[in-house]
Amino acid sequence: LVTWEHQPAAIAPDALGTIFSGSCVVDKDNTAGFGAGAIVAFYTSASDRQVQSMAYSLDNGKTFKKYARNPILTSTQRDFRDPKVIWHDGTKKWIMILAVGQEMQLYSSPNLKDWTYESSFGEGQGAHAGVWECPDLIELPVKGTELKKWVLICNINPSGFRISDGTFLSWEGSFPQHGSCEGNCTHVWNYAQTAAFLFPELEQSMRRTEFLLETDDTGRMAFRTLQVFGDKKWEMIPAVDGQMGTILRLYRDWKLGAGDALLKETWEKAALALDFAFTYWDSDKDCVLDDQQHNTYDIEFYGPNSLSNSLFLAALKAGKEMAAYLGDTAHAEKYVEAFRKGSEKMDSLLWGGDYYIQVIDDINAYKYQYGTGCLADQVFGQMLAHLNHLGYVLPEEHIKKAIHSVFQYNFKETMEDHVNVQRTYALNQEKGLVLCSWPQGGRPKLPFVYSDEVWSGIEYQVAAHLIFEGFVEEGLAVVKAVRERYNGYDWNPWNEVECGNHYVRSMASWSVLVALSGYQFDLVNNIIGFAPVIHQDDFRCFFSNAKNWGVYSQKRDPKSGKLETKVEILYGEADGLKVNTFSDVSVAKSM
Repeated sequence: LVTWEHQPAAIAPDALGTIFSGSCVVDKDNTAGFGAGAIVAFYTSASDRQVQSMAYSLDNGKTFKKYARNPILTSTQRDFRDPKVIWHDGTKKWIMILAVGQEMQLYSSPNLKDWTYESSFGEGQGAHAGVWECPDLIELPVKGTELKKWVLICNINPSGFRISDGTFLSWEGSFPQHGSCEGNCTHVWNYAQTAAFLFPELEQSMRRTEFLLETDDTGRMAFRTLQVFGDKKWEMIPAVDGQMGTILRLYRDWKLGAGDALLKETWEKAALALDFAFTYWDSDKDCVLDDQQHNTYDIEFYGPNSLSNSLFLAALKAGKEMAAYLGDTAHAEKYVEAFRKGSEKMDSLLWGGDYYIQVIDDINAYKYQYGTGCLADQVFGQMLAHLNHLGYVLPEEHIKKAIHSVFQYNFKETMEDHVNVQRTYALNQEKGLVLCSWPQGGRPKLPFVYSDEVWSGIEYQVAAHLIFEGFVEEGLAVVKAVRERYNGYDWNPWNEVECGNHYVRSMASWSVLVALSGYQFDLVNNIIGFAPVIHQDDFRCFFSNAKNWGVYSQKRDPKSGKLETKVEILYGEADGLKVNTFSDVSVAKSM
């Protein structure tokens, strides 16, 4: 269970579709006729419909043969998946539990081949805010008695779903009976990286919704989508961080291998969305955003601040690259000049010696500002620039000092003396990184509402940024604090909470993997690269993009001292793939 060796694919997709999750049983009495002790695997085959298939192994699971009469179960329901099969000794039958729409269905079989519908559970009962999936049925003893009861486990995909045309939609989180904050909120999805690397088509769907549906002809973007359901446009003031972040996410998706089609399809509206910043948030046209700026803290910042402006600068760099690629010279030149002016002006205006601050004449003239505070997100745009290999948006020495100051001033070894009158996500002896601190004094009478809270999504982005800047120990200390809180005893390890359960922002955790592995992705030019910052003499990690996924490893030969590197493609195309590392690399195709 500690050392694992990758084996060839046991069961490959076929004409019935790709393979979704399932379960295996050992048919020790040969009820199916495949042979005594055969390992029988059940899985969902998914294409335009979902059906159940079966395969069996006679060599202890090393190889499998598909059942010739697949599929063994079909349905008219679109969602019909995740078979869990068990043996029920009382009836001498096999039992299969399936997730079907918004309920669980039970089937029985004497031989694993012929199945009879028995019953269903779930319609009108329990929580239905998300997709029902991955069921299990377990018999457990009742404590203090000799009784046993059956427990049906239903896993709910609570935050994201697809509608009939394939469009992906998401709440920010979920509550037991409903979702939390609808509409693919752009300023929360700013932080999340996991879906882009593991399920890139979902993120690409969001780009189309953001630009093609929710950005009007002035470039104003609704940061929540309602029009996808035929409702009126979300009319709240636009979110500066969310709108600038969509430019960076378009660039990321393009570089991850989405292809030119996504970029060409969305560029006209993406350029309008970026140009909107010049007219709406930059009151004095100096390329430093300073007007009323709604943001992810559910309030508006006034005056120049580095959260908004670091994202603006990173978006300008991404915008320049995309415009130049498409031959849009006017926009490319505009963004280069705006970046030059904005970066110089912002740094001179907002650098406070230890970190970047907010400049505002009277900190108490508006509620919910932070002024001279040390904001955890103060250079969030720089972290996203590093993630996307766009270089520095502000002087490197200032960036390094600023992010280290966030760790120095905002990371707490214990919450015992920390005062927070808002929501509590870390307490007592737990460690955590607060959203803002005021080491130089100057705390406003009414700082932004969440300033004393601890959000794991922001902790992960700060951790990744620390690692990008070379502060590996500090970054890992922040990650360790999160994982120690969500340890399975005090907090659910699979549910990082903010405004609701399974909160989207916590998917910023994937950026830590990118930072630690030094993963570089430019699938536009069919290039990937690695520069790990830990375990450099014996390193191994998973990587993924929109074209392929696999494992990168490097190991130093103790005799020659040579670093031997290898990229193993486990899925997708490797033809023409170029790999940048510190040494020669071999590319192996495993599937």
